[in-house]
Amino acid sequence: MSFFGKIDFNRLSETEKVLYHYMSSNIEKIPYMRIREVATESHTSASSVMRFIRKLGFDSYAEFKINVKTHQPGDTSVINSEGLISPSTFPSNTEFTMQQIAEKMLESENVIFYGIGASGTMCEYAARRFATLGINSFGLVDNTYP
Repeated sequence: MSFFGKIDFNRLSETEKVLYHYMSSNIEKIPYMRIREVATESHTSASSVMRFIRKLGFDSYAEFKINVKTHQPGDTSVINSEGLISPSTFPSNTEFTMQQIAEKMLESENVIFYGIGASGTMCEYAARRFATLGINSFGLVDNTYP
């Protein structure tokens, strides 16, 4: 596979060879697995997986997963990460809109952030950050709250 690059197979440790074989055999599953899942499935440790990924030239497991996903043949669901955040992605009036939202938040008596799951965690974080700025804010993360 292309994500292994030009790695010298003879210089790999036994554990790294096991990881190499597991990853190359299950390449379609890797982008959807956590590092602990890879370690468990390959009968290695998470630190061994991370050392192997660094040996391949990646700084993080997330970077490795993105690279694996973008290099799978026939996969058209991948967004090119280089073009993901660019001026052409956002409307031309984004700064003006953000300024208007900021003004409305400063004028309001309360600001309520709402979200569930990971978004709930982010809205709680945002509410705390805004509270440190002196804005009365709340994070509503329970959708069954009356």
